[in-house]
Amino acid sequence: MAKKEEDIEKNLTGDDLPQADASRSSWFKRVQKGILTSTSEKKEIQEGLWAKCPECKYTCTTTELSENKYVCPKCNYHHRIGSGEYFDILFDGDEYTELFDNIRSKDHLGFTDLKPYHKRLEDIWKKSDLHDSIRVAVGKIE
Repeated sequence: MAKKEEDIEKNLTGDDLPQADASRSSWFKRVQKGILTSTSEKKEIQEGLWAKCPECKYTCTTTELSENKYVCPKCNYHHRIGSGEYFDILFDGDEYTELFDNIRSKDHLGFTDLKPYHKRLEDIWKKSDLHDSIRVAVGKIE
């Protein structure tokens, strides 16, 4: 039984199969499409290294996109960015003062849909370190 499990594991990694099983699992190797790389030979790519434009589907590195101020080099699509990235672009030398950073959203109406609003606020504060839906800053621009 252990031998059979070992054979299955070996087959799923894309290694050579016994002749009898080769015809049944050739779909997995995708030889017809020219994809011959076995799973063990594939390289891991760091997450967040590449960015794909939602407009023209052009793929570039996140560094290239950042250097281009988050505008697609091919179609000039403006990617969504957070306020931190926007402040870095807008203010000279990252010299700015954030105003009203002690203000927090509140649930004055006691609103509830699928989840109470105050619970949604707590969840978003844990995820983003942002306290409100807007950030205000003042600084030098050129």
